[in-house]
Amino acid sequence: MAPSADMPDQQSQAESFSLANMAPQLHANNAGIWEELENGVRNLALSGHDVYVVSGPLFEGAALKQIKNRVMVPTAFFKAFYDATSQQAGAYITPNAEGDVFAAVSLDVLAKRAGVEVFPGLAPALKSAMPEIVMPARRTHCPGRKK
Repeated sequence: MAPSADMPDQQSQAESFSLANMAPQLHANNAGIWEELENGVRNLALSGHDVYVVSGPLFEGAALKQIKNRVMVPTAFFKAFYDATSQQAGAYITPNAEGDVFAAVSLDVLAKRAGVEVFPGLAPALKSAMPEIVMPARRTHCPGRKK
C-alpha cells in the first residue's frame, strides 16, 4: 500500500499499481482522508525527517465482506510511522468508508487491533505514546491527540 506518489521514478510508480500493493478501498476514502494521511507523512519526510512507514488493512468484526467470494474487503486501514528524527511514533486508523473519520492511536493499540507489531525494535515508551505529528491538512485535532 505504498503510494504511487512516493515512488522515485516512472517505472516504480507503474509497478506500485500491482495487486501486491493494493487492497479494496472505497474511492471516497482513498481520495479523501487516506490521501491526507499519505500527504502528511510524505511532507514530514520531505522536510528532512527520517521516517519509516507501514500501511495496511484491518479486518475487524463478524460481518466481513468479500468480492466474488474471493477477495476480502478491509473494514479499515492503518498508517503507522516512526520518525527517527523527532523520536515519535504512532498510527492513524481510518474506516474503509465515506467521510473524514480517523483516529490517532499508539503502536500498542494498533498491535492489538491488527495482530501485528509493525516496529518490533522500538522502545516500549515509543510504542505506548500517542502520536503528535502527521496530522491531515484539514484537521487541527483528532480523537486521542492532546491539544
